[in-house]
Amino acid sequence: MLDMVLTPTGQAKDAAALLKQFRLTEADLKLVRGIGKKVKPDIQAYVDEFYVWLREQPYFASFFPNEQRVEKVKALQEQYWLEFFDAE
Repeated sequence: MLDMVLTPTGQAKDAAALLKQFRLTEADLKLVRGIGKKVKPDIQAYVDEFYVWLREQPYFASFFPNEQRVEKVKALQEQYWLEFFDAE
């Protein structure tokens, strides 16, 4: 069974179709995995630094009304990048 993913419009597509649509090859995925080996150990630090910058933006409070929301979104973002660099 092929893995299904949601497109930005909420439509389900199998991973193979998305790879074809964006002309991604196994060689491309191998490169992403290689980069992942180098950056995944520090993903939490990268996300933390991004939020240091983001907190300085004038619109920050409108998206993150409390620290619990910030921590939840940071955790989701860390998980996203870890999965992205798995390139599966």
